[in-house]
Amino acid sequence: MTRSLRALVPALVPALVLVLAAHAAPAGATTVSADDGSGASGWTKGRSGTLHDGCRAYTYRYGVEVPTESWSLEVTVVDPSGEAVASDLLHAESEPATGKRRYRLCRAATRPGRFVLRARLVTTDGWTKEVVPLERTRFRLRAPRR
Repeated sequence: MTRSLRALVPALVPALVLVLAAHAAPAGATTVSADDGSGASGWTKGRSGTLHDGCRAYTYRYGVEVPTESWSLEVTVVDPSGEAVASDLLHAESEPATGKRRYRLCRAATRPGRFVLRARLVTTDGWTKEVVPLERTRFRLRAPRR
């Protein structure tokens, strides 16, 4: 890459990432990119529903846009009391850049209410490591109707 092209790429990447991410993220998901112009961004989306009795699997969606082939996404589910109740770690080697994942919750260990997905995208390019905290996603799990 020529020197002038290298200077131009960092200026164009954030705009391109926002345009692509706006089309890639589902409705209700929030896309966040790095402020330094590296181009790493991602989103998560929790699914609202019912917090059933017993232990059940619940789903969330995710997506990442990264300029490298090496990334990981750390996702934590936080319950209404602020306690982390589930977590997931995704790697580029075993997961697609967008997809759906499951986590387990047990009704006896948490309560219905507003839950939060906290996520952190980590990219590596050679010796350079970048950590991008993603915007938190909120969703509600209601008590079952009796």
